[in-house]
This record gives sequence, C-alpha cells and structure tokens, in this order.
Amino acid sequence: MAANDIIVLNSLLEQKKSQTANSLPDDDYFELFTFEQALKKYDLSYEELLSGQIGGSDDGGIDGFFTFINSDILNE
Repeated sequence: MAANDIIVLNSLLEQKKSQTANSLPDDDYFELFTFEQALKKYDLSYEELLSGQIGGSDDGGIDGFFTFINSDILNE
C-alpha cells in the first residue's frame, strides 16, 4: 500500500472513530470498520455491528459473526 493510501486510511479511521466509537481501542474499532465495509449493502447500525463482534483468545481468528435471513439481520 502506498504511503499516501495509508495516510488517507488512517485519517478516515480516526475521523469515523471520533464520530461513533471514541471509547473503543483502535484494534476493536478497526474490526467494526471492516464489518461495516464488508456488510455495507445491509446498512447495519453501529449497535448491530457491535453485537456481531466476537473475539478474544482461542476463537480461531473469527472476529465477527452475522446471520441474515432474507437480507435481514437475525438478532437475539
């Protein structure tokens, strides 16, 4: 990735984090950001993205889990 791309991405991440999740550590917010980008067509709220975030140790590298039925997110 070019140096300019990294600068733009870091700036975008800082700006969006300050608007939505300023209290989260950077690595947790980055996970939410990637969920948002990957699931953009579903237009999920911040709370829905946060509810799908799983993580921690011994999770096999899985950071999030989302289930959809007919393009609607399945909540608990």
